[in-house]
Amino acid sequence: MMYKPYGVLASLVTPFDKDGGIKEKALREHIAWVADAGVHGIGVGPNTGEFVNLTFDDIKKLTDIAVDAAKGRVPVTIGALSASLRANIEILKYAKEAGADSVLVQAPYYLPISMDKLVDYFKALGNVGIPMIIFNHPYKTPYNLQPSFYEKLLDIKTFVGVKEVDMNMGNNARRTAFFKEAKISYLMGEEYMTFYHYLHGGDGCYPALVNIVPDLCVGLYDACKKGDVTTAEKIHMDMLSLGEAVYVENYPSGLKEAMEMIGRDGGVTREPVGRLTKESREKVRLVLQKLGRL
Repeated sequence: MMYKPYGVLASLVTPFDKDGGIKEKALREHIAWVADAGVHGIGVGPNTGEFVNLTFDDIKKLTDIAVDAAKGRVPVTIGALSASLRANIEILKYAKEAGADSVLVQAPYYLPISMDKLVDYFKALGNVGIPMIIFNHPYKTPYNLQPSFYEKLLDIKTFVGVKEVDMNMGNNARRTAFFKEAKISYLMGEEYMTFYHYLHGGDGCYPALVNIVPDLCVGLYDACKKGDVTTAEKIHMDMLSLGEAVYVENYPSGLKEAMEMIGRDGGVTREPVGRLTKESREKVRLVLQKLGRL
């Protein structure tokens, strides 16, 4: 049966040491921690995982660690977000052979291609044979994909989901209806929109705050699915406050420095990404204190 993503899919940081190496022990412990919190899947090598600074060897190592550490507890999604079709096909092939459950892909950037070639691009990735989640990223790629485009991809058997960061709820309401009929999972990638996404019938999300507060991420999903809007709104506002503090300069440093404050090992960011300013760090500390995490 083809994997169908849903629920809280943890968008994980990549823990690096000060020399830029991957901290395997820290990653394994982090995967176990979010799995214990009840997430429905994990993603390694996404934006939050600093994919732009990862080599193919890094991605292979992360894949091997994640598949082994998950040990069947939660599905594993591997990020294949290069602008290169060849590079992404190599990542997909490796992820499939390693036993990952799905891959996250996006449209190429820097050198835009025509829409007919974009269809060919996703079909080439789909032909590798591993479940594929398409990341619609209109802020980092030259496209904002609409149902009329996705309709051309429905014959790709491995096309199982979409990760969304379009902030237009009108567009997203239309997409929700389209994907429900098409039986494609519709997943929110923009945390500010997750509460509303769930209320509109969205299938899940890719939160980065799961690296700090996995219990809140799972709690928001559970409350929305139970129809407990009062509880869901409270969690949403807490997460909004935390997000406003950590999503500042040098992303994802805010996540990693918040992890450090609560006693988790997220490592450091890989150069050229730097640390938070002293002022930003203090804002993170104050929000964590307010939320009872310190």
